[in-house]
Amino acid sequence: MKTIIRRTILTFALLAMANLAFAQSGDELLTNGDFEDGRAPWTDTAGEIRTEGGNSFFFADVASAGDAFAVNLSQAGLEIIQDSVYTFTFDASTGEGNSRTMIVGIGLNEAPFTAATETITLTDSDSTYTLELQANFGSTDGRVLFDMGAETGIVVIDNVSLVQGGEVSEEPAAPAPEVAAPTPPDRNAEDVISVYSDAYTNIGVTTLATEWSQGSLTDEVEIESGEFALLYNIENFIGIQLENGNDLTNFTHMHFDYWVADESVEAGAILNPKLSNHAGLPETEGETNAIGSVNPVTTAGEWVSFDVALDDFTSESANGSLDRESIYQIVMTTAGTISDVYIDNIYFYNQTATSIDDVNESPNSFTLNQNFPNPFNPSTKITYSIPEASNVTLEVFNIQGQRVATLVDGLQSAGPHSVTFDASNLASGLYTYRLVSENTVMVRKMTLIK
Repeated sequence: MKTIIRRTILTFALLAMANLAFAQSGDELLTNGDFEDGRAPWTDTAGEIRTEGGNSFFFADVASAGDAFAVNLSQAGLEIIQDSVYTFTFDASTGEGNSRTMIVGIGLNEAPFTAATETITLTDSDSTYTLELQANFGSTDGRVLFDMGAETGIVVIDNVSLVQGGEVSEEPAAPAPEVAAPTPPDRNAEDVISVYSDAYTNIGVTTLATEWSQGSLTDEVEIESGEFALLYNIENFIGIQLENGNDLTNFTHMHFDYWVADESVEAGAILNPKLSNHAGLPETEGETNAIGSVNPVTTAGEWVSFDVALDDFTSESANGSLDRESIYQIVMTTAGTISDVYIDNIYFYNQTATSIDDVNESPNSFTLNQNFPNPFNPSTKITYSIPEASNVTLEVFNIQGQRVATLVDGLQSAGPHSVTFDASNLASGLYTYRLVSENTVMVRKMTLIK
């Protein structure tokens, strides 16, 4: 049975009854929702209060995806009663000639940061948005939140209001996987470090959703009889805290399976893993370096297997180190419109070792080889192999996760294949190429030097 840190659900019925005299239905719960008194008590994040024509409003220009999370805006200290309906209204717009999305709603201001949210689309026309939200939590320290995600662009917010009362219409059940994730192959115990899987013995995990996560672990869901998966509302990122540092120096690959709903996938959607290394330090003293991999999400409504060589992860640290001798945390980051994600079979393995069933000895196994030459200018050859005839895509992405080339897209026969990539029209830099076949994904990196 999988190890999971189960969160205690507190009952707020008595608390709600006790506070009815203080928070009557229809009372305004927010302070300074029109920003006429400046910033307080809104969070002091990036962005500013501007005044034009005697009207004050919140304004932020998200200069880059790396700064987007710092722009998020919220007001805490609100009494939210479990199962009550709240009407959330505000005016908002974005820059002229543009559009962008934003996650808005109500939530806990403390771990596990449970929230009731919706994703809206802003245009350059100032519009009034009215949401009916049902609280799936209760707290005297609730908050309203505006989550800018990782999209660039201008955000303008004004006239924010939250009152108790309203009606939530019945909505169809959210899409969910109908079959369990693929069963991992048999491997020797010493060749696997499993974080969450039925197939292997799992290591100790402190929490599957850290308190500093911007998203949350919604539930552990039984997909089929005895087959479970984790359902995350990731929003921007979630962290998985391991009990001890794990030495991945002699392990070759990271694997996890994920499932997202059809409506979640748009251009630019990603689900990127990051591994946080804490060499020589207790976990409380922070990471010494980190490595990550770019994983564009293009398939929805089906399980996809992320299976990538650790050597093909990229350093996310200023010192450029790719060390992985003491991995304490795994961080999953999303962008675009992805929020709810089912994840299963999170583990690391040593591909060079012989598995119990010799799963890696087949001449027609699923493989993606290192391009040659590498570094290259301006062309290089990519070779790969698939175990059976199937639809295959082979795509190239830049370091920002933007697709720059599609090399293969169609039905191919079982066995080895090769393709030449011509990068004459691209700038020097680091690129990744990704092979997808029968919902299995492999990624490698290559360097273009001109």
